[in-house]
Amino acid sequence: MKRHEETYIDKYGNVGNVVVFDKKKNKKYKIKRRSKKVLAIGLSALIVLGVGKLLFEDDSSYDKNTVVITTESTTNYPDDVTKNNDEKMYYTYGIESGEDDVVPHKNFISLSVSKNHINEFKKYLSEKKVRYTYEDLYNIEKSYNNYKVPVINALNDSMLISSNKLNSSALYNQVLKNNDVYYNDVKNNNARAFYNELKDKEIKQICDFISEVINHEVQENDKLNLLNICKNLEHLKIFEDDTTPSNAYVNKNMCFLINKNFMDKIFKVYNNGRDCYDEVLAHEVMHLIQYQSSNMDDADGVKIGPFVSYIDSKEVNPLNLTWILESNAEIEMSNYTKTDITTYTNQVGYLKSVNLALSSSFSYETNAVYTIGFSKSFDDLYELFDARTTDEKKDVIKCLYSIEVSQVKDKNFYNAYKEKYGVDIEADNDLKTSIKQTCAREALLELSKFFYKNMCDNMTGNDFTLEDVFYMIRLWEADLLYHLEFNREEEYIKCKDFLIEYNDIQKEFFTMISKSLNCNVSYIFEEYDDYSMNTNVGNNYSLSMFDEKKKNFFSEIRDTRYKKGNPRISDIDNIMETKEKEIAIK
Repeated sequence: MKRHEETYIDKYGNVGNVVVFDKKKNKKYKIKRRSKKVLAIGLSALIVLGVGKLLFEDDSSYDKNTVVITTESTTNYPDDVTKNNDEKMYYTYGIESGEDDVVPHKNFISLSVSKNHINEFKKYLSEKKVRYTYEDLYNIEKSYNNYKVPVINALNDSMLISSNKLNSSALYNQVLKNNDVYYNDVKNNNARAFYNELKDKEIKQICDFISEVINHEVQENDKLNLLNICKNLEHLKIFEDDTTPSNAYVNKNMCFLINKNFMDKIFKVYNNGRDCYDEVLAHEVMHLIQYQSSNMDDADGVKIGPFVSYIDSKEVNPLNLTWILESNAEIEMSNYTKTDITTYTNQVGYLKSVNLALSSSFSYETNAVYTIGFSKSFDDLYELFDARTTDEKKDVIKCLYSIEVSQVKDKNFYNAYKEKYGVDIEADNDLKTSIKQTCAREALLELSKFFYKNMCDNMTGNDFTLEDVFYMIRLWEADLLYHLEFNREEEYIKCKDFLIEYNDIQKEFFTMISKSLNCNVSYIFEEYDDYSMNTNVGNNYSLSMFDEKKKNFFSEIRDTRYKKGNPRISDIDNIMETKEKEIAIK
């Protein structure tokens, strides 16, 4: 690629030289306005009919690869539009992709950023604190200070292990003994009141399945300790619970409970009659693994993976991250059964976002966060985020707990909110939605900081290129657009603070790169605007610093998140401002 220097004058009147790389330009994104008169309908109907994304189009040949931004006009209607209260004007704006297929660069632009410039950027990120709206309800200080790493005593052999594997026959015999003691103990009122005994044949089949799954997971994950898992399984009981609205679950008393009748009904309704029995059981077996060597003392909390649940506590507990435990179980179930993920899809989506934010560092082991539920302490989680100081560790907790609030009904958080603000979240669906969206945006901003910080790890050598940077950012922004809504004016306004903060981070990151290339930051933005994710010949990235496993993960994100014509986040303000001006002058 040819390059030459040009003289420039910045907005402050400073004169300097900028390195310019000559290359074929693509067509820019264009803004195209369409309008259509429609009957006004309630917001609730919009959500029900269009899952929050009902778009109004007036052109049947409209390009399906175009991203549509729809907004309800809040200004005066044009003279040719009726002002009847039953009718409103909607304006639809498409971001047209133009020539999105490009000839790949023959010579990539190598990056070698000095450690001083990288440290300057990392210092900027450390000082740019994310403000969590409901942080004063998170109970971070007390929870963090009270957390105790589970102490696992030295273990001898387990009666369930033979030839370094979980023995299904030994497990079956132990479960029968445990069932008999538990079911006939008068102190366990729940047992006879809610649980039904299963046939021995059914228990044997379940024990065989549990053994098969656990032996497979231990073989695949060298961090799992079979002895720790089996010492816990020595207390396992298996019953049927036909009173629960769940397919199956594992409780803190190590009871594996299934609801066969409920499963049959659910499969018929939601899975077109497909038998998902193995998938349900495999998901619950993953929870059994998470329980390995758990401390079941309620006073000290129940340890599940690295997390802790204080059963009788009424305080907010940001150390009980159930969304990660469920995502861990669902992902591992999917890998084991070779089936698609069909439940906890939003929570799994957020765990994939965490994985992507961490994967931008070449030193991060691909998909390591997927199995964090199998770890023993929070230190394992902090290590993934390279969180070393107390403040950095608390930032990790705030981020992950914000996702918890956005995905899971946390009764203690709701109670704390009611106590402070005098409002019952459960009684106000709009408020509940608003809180969830706010927490999600703040968590995604924190993850964006981690994403850009981790990418710096790649920039001290010469193997990482400017095109690699653009490719990674396009993946990240496609992932953000998967979680956030910008397609209606009201959603855009809610996301405004997020957009400002994100764009500031990106500008600082591009400034760091511009220093290494001895060019103006505006040139980096121009190159980023011209960069295309789509090419018919070759690749528009190299990613040579990443192994094949990580490249495959990036491809997965691209295939599931990126859509041709996705707007860059740095463009969204201009798009919306252009739209607002056109409405105003109409």
